[in-house]
Amino acid sequence: MAHVGKAAESCRAAGQRLLQPVRKPYYGPTLALTPRMAKTLLTPKDLADAIGTSESSMRRWIDSGRVRMSRTAGGHRRIELPEALRFIRDMGLPVVRPDILGLGPTLAGREAGEGDPGAPLASDQSDDERLYGALAAGDRALARALIVSWYLAGRSLAAIFDGAVRGALERLGELWTRDRGGILTEHRATDICIESIHH
Repeated sequence: MAHVGKAAESCRAAGQRLLQPVRKPYYGPTLALTPRMAKTLLTPKDLADAIGTSESSMRRWIDSGRVRMSRTAGGHRRIELPEALRFIRDMGLPVVRPDILGLGPTLAGREAGEGDPGAPLASDQSDDERLYGALAAGDRALARALIVSWYLAGRSLAAIFDGAVRGALERLGELWTRDRGGILTEHRATDICIESIHH
């Protein structure tokens, strides 16, 4: 009988261990990936590569709760693109590989010599002058790079659009009085600005 009692006690102890709550941090719901969602979800390695850090650093940030993530049905970590952008802005991190985030070139890339070499950036110009020049020339890549870079640097959309975008569009809106192509230039510039925020 003593032997049966020990076995029962052993089973009871094992059962108690199984009933105790798992002490893993909660990372959010499990995701079933659809092709559309896969484009907006990043792996920790993707985000680490985008900001030029190691995957282990990114995992530590995730584990500490600085970056919110979800898990796929297979248990893999995924970070939604808006969360990645929030993290980059909050931490003030540079984006060294904007292509990973689907952002195209950023201002940092253009100043480093990437993109169109025929469109140099003068650092002594004001933000609205730089944006005005890009919009007047129809340089979508540069205009978007300026807007995205300002956003990633921590500026609010309201500050960007009430500031540099407004100033540049006001100047472009006056072109029609001096130039027959001014209306076309203004419409194209407006489309470029809208594209920049939809991306």
